[in-house]
Amino acid sequence: MNPLTLVIIEDEEAHFGLMKRTILKAMPEANIHHFQDADTYLNRLNELHPDIIITDYLIPGMTGIEFLEALKEADQDTPVIMITGQGDQNIAVQAMKLGAWDYIVKSPDFFTLLPSVVQKVVREARLKESLRDSMKRFQDLSERTSDWIFEVDPEARIAYSNGVVEDILGYRVDEVIGTPLYALFPERNKVIARHRILKFIEARKPAVSIEQKLRHKNGHDVIIESNAVPFYSKTGELQGYRGIHRDISARIRAEQIIRESEEKSTQIPFEPEGDNDKE
Repeated sequence: MNPLTLVIIEDEEAHFGLMKRTILKAMPEANIHHFQDADTYLNRLNELHPDIIITDYLIPGMTGIEFLEALKEADQDTPVIMITGQGDQNIAVQAMKLGAWDYIVKSPDFFTLLPSVVQKVVREARLKESLRDSMKRFQDLSERTSDWIFEVDPEARIAYSNGVVEDILGYRVDEVIGTPLYALFPERNKVIARHRILKFIEARKPAVSIEQKLRHKNGHDVIIESNAVPFYSKTGELQGYRGIHRDISARIRAEQIIRESEEKSTQIPFEPEGDNDKE
């Protein structure tokens, strides 16, 4: 893992020196860049890519709030810790709304607390980045697979779908989101499908290779194989099911053709060879 890189925007040299000393004591490998005003740092956005920015609320040329607005306008999402000499709840709320990750008042134990706050923000930022990377990988795979990836809520309403649903059933993603899964079954099967699906969700069992017949937007039947697992909130509350539907219509048709061919071959009457003509 690369050493932590911090930017500290502080116009008082004595305060910067104390912050740098306490941070390096807790994180000796950290790289710290110092700026006395925000404009100088903003002019170097393309050069520096810090893990964290620590800024005083009152800095030459602008307030901390204006600095956060400038970062947002520049599409920069670097975690920011804002420091102020006085506790002001309105400023704190405004700063957090603009994306500040923490807000610290300069109290007698400020310099002692700063390293732990920095470490907490680092953990949270890296976790967020890891989740973002995981989501990106999932989205890349989701859009490149031939399987219909889905999520349904506890009422069987579709909460997520990749674009493959259009290839399989002819519906756009926005047409199926919020639609109960059983509504995609043939009309003759909808009532039974609703009962079975809701009972299945209530039982909280995984679905393994379940064959189901759905109705394409154009009216023909599509046979799918479903695999899904329940997922839960941190408190153990059922959030729904997620999994994949695979179109197996072609496979089922091929198997049917093979069976019919085999049945026909067994129906050909056996004709024994005739006796040789007697001399």
